[in-house]
Amino acid sequence: MATRSKLNILLKKITAYFLLFYRLGFINILNVFFYRFLKIIGYYELFFPIQKIQFPEVLVDEKYKYFHQNKKFLTENNKISCLNKADQILDGTFSWFSNNKYNVGFPPDWFEDPVTRKNFNNFNHWSKIKFFQDFDIKRLWELSRWCWAPILARAYKLSRDEKYKICLENLINDWCEKNKLNQGQNWVCAQEVSIRLINFFQMCIILEGNKKPLITRNRKKFITQHLNRIMVTTNYAKSQKNNHSISEGSALFIGGNMLNNDHIAKKGIRLIEFNLKSLVCEDGSFSQYSTNYHRFVIDTICQLEIWRKILDLPKFSADLNRKIILLINWLDNFVDPISGKAPNLGGNDGVYCYQLHSNSYRNFKPSLQLGNLLFKKKFKYLSDEWNEQIFWLDLNINELQEFNEKNNEEYNERIIANYPDGGFTIIRPSKNNWGLLRRPIYKFRPSQADPLHFDLWSNGINLLRDGGSYSYNTNPFYINYFSGIKSHNSIQFNDLEPMKKITRFLWIGWLEEYARIGKNINHNKFPVSSSYKFNKIFHQRAISFEDNGQIWKVHDRLRNFEKAILRWRLPPVDLQVKGNKIESSMFTISIKSKAPLKDLKIVNGWESVFYDEKKKIPVLEVILNKNNFEIQTEIKIKL
Repeated sequence: MATRSKLNILLKKITAYFLLFYRLGFINILNVFFYRFLKIIGYYELFFPIQKIQFPEVLVDEKYKYFHQNKKFLTENNKISCLNKADQILDGTFSWFSNNKYNVGFPPDWFEDPVTRKNFNNFNHWSKIKFFQDFDIKRLWELSRWCWAPILARAYKLSRDEKYKICLENLINDWCEKNKLNQGQNWVCAQEVSIRLINFFQMCIILEGNKKPLITRNRKKFITQHLNRIMVTTNYAKSQKNNHSISEGSALFIGGNMLNNDHIAKKGIRLIEFNLKSLVCEDGSFSQYSTNYHRFVIDTICQLEIWRKILDLPKFSADLNRKIILLINWLDNFVDPISGKAPNLGGNDGVYCYQLHSNSYRNFKPSLQLGNLLFKKKFKYLSDEWNEQIFWLDLNINELQEFNEKNNEEYNERIIANYPDGGFTIIRPSKNNWGLLRRPIYKFRPSQADPLHFDLWSNGINLLRDGGSYSYNTNPFYINYFSGIKSHNSIQFNDLEPMKKITRFLWIGWLEEYARIGKNINHNKFPVSSSYKFNKIFHQRAISFEDNGQIWKVHDRLRNFEKAILRWRLPPVDLQVKGNKIESSMFTISIKSKAPLKDLKIVNGWESVFYDEKKKIPVLEVILNKNNFEIQTEIKIKL
């Protein structure tokens, strides 16, 4: 019997790994192994040696005037914010992950960790560098994305003060001097190379106007060096099935057309078409199940369209445009209409590139405004606060629909919006109150264990919230906490994760929605319901509301467990526990159960809104006995 039991366990493991490889794609796995094999044998080091990177001139067209009709889209606040950011750079203060600011001197040490102040300069070929050893490599990559270049270019154009142009030239010159081609951490990732190149192109738009930049001999070499690095590993990027190959395809398409290199340009558009076709679902969900990565894809595709217009290239195919509009429509419905913020779903590594404005990283409205303008030919929002990019890009607003209230700030009247491919259901009783249910559907590689997580919003405030990511390279406790079930509004069973983590970014045993209970699962009427099983444990969650979303009821049914912890992650406000009820100025939470609860308490949890930053938040933990087969949470909103 013992031998048979061991054999069954072995067969289950083999089956689980085979299913994992099947879902990841056997060709993709081969591409990853081939990429790593070439690194080991020194292929990249031999054929793509370290050499000097060419300094690209900073050129300015002083005669260029922005469209007079677009000047109204540049507010005084826009100018002040931009100049303040530029002055901070002059002072040696740079931003990391859109929130953390560190004074690192001018020019900065491109290889210094701003948190520990340790230097990690590596003179090896990029193929010999390991990503996650001793420090978070993303801290080194951040400044080398050149997001400071468009800021300084905007500041110069707004002020005509030469100090900003000189600062820009000094930074670019110092970066090129310290970062030889193919040497060190800043050439390891082709997506980082792509972001840097696209930010350089954006700088050119601002300084030289809405036209093809002047391609000098030095600029041509600088662009070619970046494109060649990207070209080397495109198959590896495709195998990741995420935003990497979209960034790289965009850089190849823009740069290839800039240099009139059809081979590179066609390679780029093929990458874009392949990835949008395979990674964007028919409901608009993107493969990474992340609001922040979803926005980044839209921002990147906007760059693609901007340069298609500037370079006077043919329009994209109807299928490509259809996928892009699906992406935009998805994000439209996931953004809170009052605050402009979005649920902190999935991976959040702080990526925020190509913004020609100084609005908050947490506000998604500028990206939606630009995406809607470029691809749907309409304004989504009335306020000029989100329109600075129109000024810098000289968008021809005569092509757009009439700017009136009918075309602005659309409110989706659907009470239920289902995204069955991505695994989301939006419940929107009113503009002020809405919720999101994360259904256990993972067609692509999940980054977090978040089945049946429930996000709740009221009047722009995230009342029940997701934990975020914090850092991809920190101690194991925080890596597991933020990616695991503890950082979500769900139920943890027997102190286990619902899936098993086998590497930093990979789970095995992907969950599936348990639909065999038939009529009890219905995503088109109330109560909205979903469920899943793992290790014979069963969890079903049903959600309903009353009074236009001022009252919410979450009904959980459980089976086959020894211990369960229901968690509600709350905003940092004063809370009072009164029996099975939690009182605050924002809401009242009542827990109802036929069987007695084992414990109910407020504990400290963690939240990461910005990458590499975490804060404590209160978490309501309800500990259940194995006899608690049903439990109901009622939330009454006071806002």
